[in-house]
Parts: sequence; C-alpha cells; structure tokens
Amino acid sequence: MPRRETGRYEVSAAGGEAVRALVPAPLSLIPPLVLGGHLQKTLEQAVLALGRLDSLSTLLPPWSCD
Repeated sequence: MPRRETGRYEVSAAGGEAVRALVPAPLSLIPPLVLGGHLQKTLEQAVLALGRLDSLSTLLPPWSCD
C-alpha cells in the first residue's frame, strides 16, 4: 500500500500565541462506505454506548490538575 500525505500543518493564533495545527488530508472512500444490515446495527449500538458513557460522565466530580 503506497504511503500518502496524511495532512499539512497550518499556523494559527490561539491565546495570543502562534501555534501549529495539523489539518488532515481528506479520506478516500474507495470502496464507497455502505452502511446497511449488520454494519448499521453495529454502528447504532456503538452510538448508543457512547451516549451512555457521555451521560455517566456528567456524574463525575470536576477534575483539575492543580
């Protein structure tokens, strides 16, 4: 498999400082992505699990690195 460029760096400002950010290259959809049947059901289960995890995170106390 040939190695392709994964993205490019762009300089922008954040908090008054110049920072570099990686802008990823677009993904190739060859072969095209087909969401149907078993894959669709698996995706729906994953989204549901992520929603449950997100709702549980609201119960955690705030964390700081002081």
